[in-house]
Amino acid sequence: MTALFLLQYTDKEEVVLWMNTVGPYHNRQETYKYFSLPFCVGTKKTISHYHETLGEALQGVELEFSGLDITFKEEVMQTTYCDIELDKPKRDAFVYAIKNHYWYQMYIDDLPIWGIVGEADENGEDHYLWTYKKLEIGYNGNRIVDVNLTSEGKVKLVPNTRIPMSYSVKWKKSDVKFEDRFDKYLDPSFFQHRIHWFSIFNSFMMVIFLVGLVSMILMRTLRKDYARYSKEEEMDDMDRDLGDEYGWKQVHGDVFRPSSHPLIFSSLVGSGCQIFSVSLIVIILAMIEDLYTERGSMLSTAIFVYAATSPVNGYFGGSLYAKQGGRRWINILHQLHRYLLPCLQSHPIRHHAEFLICLKPETHCTIFSCPRQKTGIVKQSWRFMSSRLLIGGPMSYSERGSKMAVVTVLRPKIAYDIQHVHGTGCLQ
Repeated sequence: MTALFLLQYTDKEEVVLWMNTVGPYHNRQETYKYFSLPFCVGTKKTISHYHETLGEALQGVELEFSGLDITFKEEVMQTTYCDIELDKPKRDAFVYAIKNHYWYQMYIDDLPIWGIVGEADENGEDHYLWTYKKLEIGYNGNRIVDVNLTSEGKVKLVPNTRIPMSYSVKWKKSDVKFEDRFDKYLDPSFFQHRIHWFSIFNSFMMVIFLVGLVSMILMRTLRKDYARYSKEEEMDDMDRDLGDEYGWKQVHGDVFRPSSHPLIFSSLVGSGCQIFSVSLIVIILAMIEDLYTERGSMLSTAIFVYAATSPVNGYFGGSLYAKQGGRRWINILHQLHRYLLPCLQSHPIRHHAEFLICLKPETHCTIFSCPRQKTGIVKQSWRFMSSRLLIGGPMSYSERGSKMAVVTVLRPKIAYDIQHVHGTGCLQ
């Protein structure tokens, strides 16, 4: 509801056209700042400052003001806003962008717009730049509900020339509701009600066949075990002790044996439960709320939910550690829960590779580089919340206590090495 009031305009109020990124169409991950190409900026300089969110910063969104003077419901005829002094380096930059099918993205009132930089002729010898941005903005009441861009004014790139850049703005009434203005960006064919009955029936029968096959094998094995167990009841103690163990009796004393590294094992289990809960909560929130309407909202939500679900990590990891006989979980488990998963994700080799990957984009001025300031904010907020929420789970569970369902044997069974003919390499 807050966004509905923030995105309301009055007549002749300023409407900002933000320039986002430019990059090759066939590689969506390679993006650069819009003005990394030698585009010129409009004459307008003073605007209300734009504050990027955490999710936008981590996703590489860095909006820059276009300098175009646009006001609400005020039409603008074709107007030249700047000139490009096209020398040879600038021409080479534009030619490279056109050869690689560069396109750019803009935003008006959080509505994305895309345009192509230019095009080449059939022979690929001459290259042309689109110089005229024709904007058509639809409004419903005092809100913007639709934006369209038409690129015109194709000009041949010739060194040592002056290329004028122009724009125009046309306003039109629209019947589109404000809450439905993002529907045009969704794939309409994806939401069509086409039920593929054959695929559903095929998948259903495959599931029934596999479940039935596994159930038949399991029931056959259990029936044999029950038959053997019933025969053992008729034996005396001497024969029962000399008999070989099989089935569940062969492994029941080792199934619930504490792991050799209970801290690491319980921390991994707790981290996995936390990641599962984060994924589930984010999916539910994405189904309930329209998170796709705001840039970076999905990533910001995931970061906040991950920090807020620290008790899930502490509860499941701490309870498993307590079941395995752990006693020093108050300090050790707390630190291990907080730093195990990040350390696994930033292994020295992997961390070095990530550093090189981030260093190269920064050298080439790309957008998808490591924002150190925003990354520090994420680390500090996560440490602050996890340090206070993580201990609550193990403390609440430790008061209850729990025992294993089956008593484990004192000495573990010997696990014999398989022969090399049964190894993975031979089987492959």
